[in-house]
Amino acid sequence: MNINEFLEKAISLEASDVHLHVGEPPLIRKNGMIMKTSLPAVTAIDLEKIFEEIAPEKYKSDFSKITDLDFVHEIHNVSRFRVNYSRQLNLPSFVFRIIPLKVRSLEELDFPELINQILKVKSGLIFVTGPTGSGKSTTVAAILKWFNENFQKHILTIESPIEYVLKSHKSLISQRQIGIDTSSFAEGMKYAIHQDPDVIFLGEISDRESARLAIKAASMGYLVISTLHTTDAVQTIINIVNMFDKNDRENIRYELAENLKGTIAQKLVYSEKLKTRFAATEIMFTTPTVQDYLRKGEVEGIYQLMNTNNPNIVSLNDSLLKLSLDDKITKEDALAYSNLPDELSRSFRREFYAKKMEIEKQKELERIAEEQKRHAEEEEKKAAEEAAKKAEEERKAAEEKARQEELKKQEEEKLKVEQQAQQVQNDGFAPYSSDNFASQGGFETQGGFESQGGYGNSSNFGGNFAPQNGGFEPQGENFGNSPNGGGFEPMGY
Repeated sequence: MNINEFLEKAISLEASDVHLHVGEPPLIRKNGMIMKTSLPAVTAIDLEKIFEEIAPEKYKSDFSKITDLDFVHEIHNVSRFRVNYSRQLNLPSFVFRIIPLKVRSLEELDFPELINQILKVKSGLIFVTGPTGSGKSTTVAAILKWFNENFQKHILTIESPIEYVLKSHKSLISQRQIGIDTSSFAEGMKYAIHQDPDVIFLGEISDRESARLAIKAASMGYLVISTLHTTDAVQTIINIVNMFDKNDRENIRYELAENLKGTIAQKLVYSEKLKTRFAATEIMFTTPTVQDYLRKGEVEGIYQLMNTNNPNIVSLNDSLLKLSLDDKITKEDALAYSNLPDELSRSFRREFYAKKMEIEKQKELERIAEEQKRHAEEEEKKAAEEAAKKAEEERKAAEEKARQEELKKQEEEKLKVEQQAQQVQNDGFAPYSSDNFASQGGFETQGGFESQGGYGNSSNFGGNFAPQNGGFEPQGENFGNSPNGGGFEPMGY
């Protein structure tokens, strides 16, 4: 079989793992469930060819001797795969874990806000826990990406094998693989403190020595992140303490109390409704109360603390309840994955009554809003009517004002005409409308020029205008010394 073609097909089916066993058709894991394909059964020869094709060069000659081997296979621009080769019933088998090339962010993984509070610590221990296949590697990669994009640090990883390849951004990234770059987790941690790191990711704490070195590095001021196959915060603490002899456990509890900054435990919950999986997350930030319980070895107190409304803790039940309320999983799904289903049932009942009260409150708010809307509409209608009435009154007032102004104008014009007529009378003009000044032509004998006065010594201006002969009357003084009035002929024109 062409292994790369099959792996690409598995990716297109959104599988998380691929299993190849002699005598079985290729199988995939999707949404946590193993599914058989319709392909022919795999043979030992098929698997030997695959080993020859993808295994590291130094192991290819020892195929028949190797019983267990972890390594990484990559299809360029497609995906990386964490490969486990093993033998069962003396026959070879492979398991491929699909590792996407793209590292998802904490926002994309929809983590609670509390995780940022834990990650802002400068030093100490942070544990990411959960069963196999719960997404721990994805979460750790997202955490390291967050540091890489926000801080100028040296991030050192010790992994077996390296799953997500991280490129330096603001931070410097150094990734070491067990069996290639260092011999073991303990050996890698032993020399890590000489490599000037700020953040150390230890792929897994699986024994006393790696646990002791991780705690020591944290106490020296480094931030150490590691994974464990435990289900919750309390089980993580118990597991670490139990790695040590009874005589050392009290000291380890004290060291954990001083250095443990938080735990992040997660499960992948399958949604029957949406046919996909969601991460249910438990986050505990180490508070002085948690430290006190740790020193005293009173882990039951931590359990009780996990199920209170504590702002420094998001319990698994809190996360399951939220997934259910967000309609991602059903109530039955949530109860099936809960460590404390009875407590979760009580939370559902409280939420039911709270939701019922919220619905009633919402109905009351809607009723009040409707009443306010109706009142506002009535007020708006009333205001519109009053505005229309006022506008009509203003229109009528404007019309009346215009009418009064027109009457006033007419009165003023009438008065002006009368005054002009009176002035004509006062000035001596007959109130006739004819074009001449008198009915007999010329000037009227009354109201004309005065008979007295004239130029020089003359008593008048050549006398009155005589009605005879149409000329000047030869009475009165004349112009110059002429006996006939200065040359004016006594006859008309």
